[in-house]
Amino acid sequence: MASIQTLSDSDRRVLARWALSCAERVLPRLGRTEVFWMYLQSNYELGLERRVLRAKIATIRPGRSA
Repeated sequence: MASIQTLSDSDRRVLARWALSCAERVLPRLGRTEVFWMYLQSNYELGLERRVLRAKIATIRPGRSA
């Protein structure tokens, strides 16, 4: 799955509309709000980015200081 940062602005808008549509239909049935959905989505995206960052950090090797 592509990172949210790699999507074009128009793709982000489409994704945001889709996410809101899902939230509006599903969350009232669960007794939750759209804010809860956005919280879950944000945590998911942060988790993905943390994994990417950890992988990048793992490739860094200490060098000699100047």
